[in-house]
Amino acid sequence: SVAVILPLSIVSAVAYSLRGALPITDALPYLVGGLVGGFIGGRVFKKVPPSILRRAFALLLIVGGVRSVLC
Repeated sequence: SVAVILPLSIVSAVAYSLRGALPITDALPYLVGGLVGGFIGGRVFKKVPPSILRRAFALLLIVGGVRSVLC
């Protein structure tokens, strides 16, 4: 999924930037937070067994589904 999301994100960022709709100063805190969170998440999830990751992801999907139905 990263192989699809990353290029699309780059293309979108360039398109918005060329239109002046994406001031880099507004986006910078989110970019830094995303980089730091991705780095920490990558380190932490290497140590978590795959069975627990699958269950956590399934729970996240269920909670998201229930919220979308109820709201």
